[in-house]
Amino acid sequence: MVEAAIPFGEISGGRMLDVGCNAGYNCIQAAKKYGLSCTGIDVVPRHIEISRFLSETAGINAEFLIASVETFSRPEKFDVAFHFGTLYHLSNPVLSLRATFDNLRLGGYLALETQVYDHPEDANICYFMHMQNNGPTNF
Repeated sequence: MVEAAIPFGEISGGRMLDVGCNAGYNCIQAAKKYGLSCTGIDVVPRHIEISRFLSETAGINAEFLIASVETFSRPEKFDVAFHFGTLYHLSNPVLSLRATFDNLRLGGYLALETQVYDHPEDANICYFMHMQNNGPTNF
């Protein structure tokens, strides 16, 4: 879905930020397929360790850092940012979006994926998901 919405061919050779990179698979794919220089951030040290291992194994020179999306700052450095499945784990999702937008260059692309609640009978229902699926970081 992201490939259909973002002109990766036009930003080939550019820079990508992967927020909540997990095992680094998005960075590895973007680097292999589009020649992007990738930076992945996560707050889980094991994720960064795995990302670095998989990146080296794949022959990709990507940067993986332990960092908070709410404070990570490289203003106007990235052509595209992936923010997949992270917002509902953050106590301040608006701050994280602000930081992500600040890290994008003018005209850059944000690919955002998050959980939403859609109730067909009442559009005014607010869904609170704290501890959903036993996730202590789900807000």
